[in-house]
Amino acid sequence: MRHQPNRTIKHCAYGLTLLIVFLLQSSRGTAMTVWGMSLDLIPFFVTALALFEGPYTAGWFGFAAGFLSVIATPMVDGLMSLFYGVLGILCGLFAANYMRPVLPGALLLGAIVAVLKGLLGQIFYYGLVYSFPLVSGVLHILGGVVLSLAPAALLFFWVRALNRRFAEREEL
Repeated sequence: MRHQPNRTIKHCAYGLTLLIVFLLQSSRGTAMTVWGMSLDLIPFFVTALALFEGPYTAGWFGFAAGFLSVIATPMVDGLMSLFYGVLGILCGLFAANYMRPVLPGALLLGAIVAVLKGLLGQIFYYGLVYSFPLVSGVLHILGGVVLSLAPAALLFFWVRALNRRFAEREEL
């Protein structure tokens, strides 16, 4: 029972980080776009949480991230919540068994999630509704992932710092 306040504060810090990341990437004046490709850090945040906190925390924050993403995307309501929640759990289970919480693993896992998200949006929204060409869409998705790698590394270090700070407090 003694560790519960630290855990609550840590989860509030993660929630505040998620909110800040969402607002920075989706607000009108702060969204970064280069040649039509936009920055997407939410998949990298969810996978960093999966590496440090495990599948259930990543699943809950993935669901919350998807809920926020529904606000800013034209995709079907609830699809992003389901997508990020399930992939947060799956990434957490995979990371717990096969990965260490290091930067290359987090970037690779985040890139895979971002590409899957982009492909789902490309196929089911743009491809079926607007008949948008798949090849240029995939290039657009990969360009967005490459654009997101440097800020995703900073986000990984931030999540790691939060995790270590509260892990030190729990040991005392």
